[in-house]
Amino acid sequence: MNFAITENSSSPEQESGDARPRWGIGWDVFCWIGQRRCSRHWSGPQIRHELSDSYDIPLSDDAIEDHIALYQNMVAARHQDAHEMENAYRDSQEVALTIDGLQPEKGHESLDVVREVTRHRVWFAEPLLSGATDEIRKLFVRAKEIADKLNLQVVLWISDKQDAFLKCIAEEFPDVPHRYCENHFFRDLAKPVLEMDRTAKKKMRATIRGLRALEREVLEARRGASDDTSPPADDVDKTATLARESGDVVLD
Repeated sequence: MNFAITENSSSPEQESGDARPRWGIGWDVFCWIGQRRCSRHWSGPQIRHELSDSYDIPLSDDAIEDHIALYQNMVAARHQDAHEMENAYRDSQEVALTIDGLQPEKGHESLDVVREVTRHRVWFAEPLLSGATDEIRKLFVRAKEIADKLNLQVVLWISDKQDAFLKCIAEEFPDVPHRYCENHFFRDLAKPVLEMDRTAKKKMRATIRGLRALEREVLEARRGASDDTSPPADDVDKTATLARESGDVVLD
């Protein structure tokens, strides 16, 4: 859905009731920021410059980041709303689910996401402190509760085949087939080729290092030969003196 910034004809009293507390913008600007970020993938500085240049709305980067975070939370809440999910799967009887863990930075807790692939809909996402089986099982229990509430039959699970995933799927979804994620499959398939390429690079570097030593020896030998063939400094001075006496021009 596209949102446009329009002039607000409401009175200041009405605007205070329409906008959220401590907000300096209206809902139209808020939706405009969220749409540019989530649908068009604009960056924060790009949104700030467009608001300032086209609409004369000055906002700081921190304010824009706060509005974007709130917009994303509202979108996530709407996607997980029971009534919305019932409408989305009203004509469906079977679903295929996938689970994967996202780790923003090393040392931080991972964000495990359960997604329904036929409608490309994220069911929920939860941060987990560890990858233990008991922690992972909570995700599958919740996915099973949502499927039962929507009267949907899970006919397929897709994951990267972690041991905890396999064990929990077998316990919570017996007789449901499991498929290896294509992205992880091709990435694992390329590992032997990458290892061979890494070994070839090591051998190449070792060979180049040997050639570099020979190159230095050749350069030093050439410098020594050029120094031996150059005339002594005394002969150069005598030649310059004779040239001056004879009237020849000597260029330094």
